[in-house]
Amino acid sequence: MKRSNLLFISLFTAIIIFLGFEFKHSFAGAYPICTVLPPTPPPINGNLTCTTPPDLNITFDDNWRSGVDFRWGPSIRGGGTATPNIDLDGKKCLRVTYPQGGEIGDGYQFMANIPPAESYFLTYDFRFGDGFEFVLGGKLPGLCGSECNSGGNKPDGDDGWSTRYMWRENGRGEVYAYNAAQAGTYPDHNYFPNFTFTPGVTYNIIQEVVLNTPGTSNGVVRTWVDGVLMQNLSSFRFRNRADMQVDSFFFSTFFGGSGPLWAPRKDEEILFCDVRAWSGDTCTVE
Repeated sequence: MKRSNLLFISLFTAIIIFLGFEFKHSFAGAYPICTVLPPTPPPINGNLTCTTPPDLNITFDDNWRSGVDFRWGPSIRGGGTATPNIDLDGKKCLRVTYPQGGEIGDGYQFMANIPPAESYFLTYDFRFGDGFEFVLGGKLPGLCGSECNSGGNKPDGDDGWSTRYMWRENGRGEVYAYNAAQAGTYPDHNYFPNFTFTPGVTYNIIQEVVLNTPGTSNGVVRTWVDGVLMQNLSSFRFRNRADMQVDSFFFSTFFGGSGPLWAPRKDEEILFCDVRAWSGDTCTVE
C-alpha cells in the first residue's frame, strides 16, 4: 500500500476517535444515563398505596377462616347470619344479615390478631343492601388494642381501646372510638361532615390509627371514604403505657345502641369485602 494511503487512513482513524470522544463527553452532561426505578405499586383501595404485603389479608371465600389468626370468634350474634363467597363486582364478600324484629345486637363479630405496632392502616369495602333502613344506627369494623374496650366499658388508659365506626340515622357516618379522653361512658360523636351513606352503593373505607404518646391526648384517627378524607382527628388518649399497641382487627357489626327503637324494621344485609391491614408507615393515601 502506498505511503500516502497509509497516512490518509491513520489521519481518518484519529479524527473518528477524537470525534467519538468529544461526542461522548459533550452529550454526557446534557443527556445523563438514566437509572431504571422500580414501578410504583398500584393503588389497593380508595387511593391507598402500600409498599409491603399486608399484615392482615381477608378475602371472604369459602376458606377465608383458614388464613385468619382469630383472637376470638367468629360469633353469630342472635338471629344474624354470615355467608361468605358472595360475589360483588368480582370480589368475594361476606354477607351479614340482621333479622326483622330481632334482638338488639343481632349480627356478626370476630377479633383477629395482627402484629403489634404503633400505627396501622386498615381498609375494606362494604355495601348496605338495597332499601337498607338505617333506623338509629349500628356498628362497622375497625382496629383495637389490648382489651379492645367496647360495650360501655369506658377506657382508663391502662386497659384498652377501639376505633370502630357507626352508621347513624339517615345514613350519617361517624368514628366511634373508645379511648380514655372520651367525656362519657360511650364514645364522643365524631360525625363525617356533609356526608351520608346510600343503600346499594359500594364504599371503600380507609382507617389510619396512630397511637398517642403514652399519657398524652394526641392519638390520631384519619378516615377516608372512596379516597376522600372524612375525618382527621388527633386528640385521642388510647394508652398510658408504651407496651399497649395496635394489635387486633375488630370485625363488629350489628344494629345498636340499645332498646327497641334501634332494632331493624325489616330483614337487612350488608356485604363486606377485601379486608387489608398494614403496620407502620409503608402506606400513603393520595
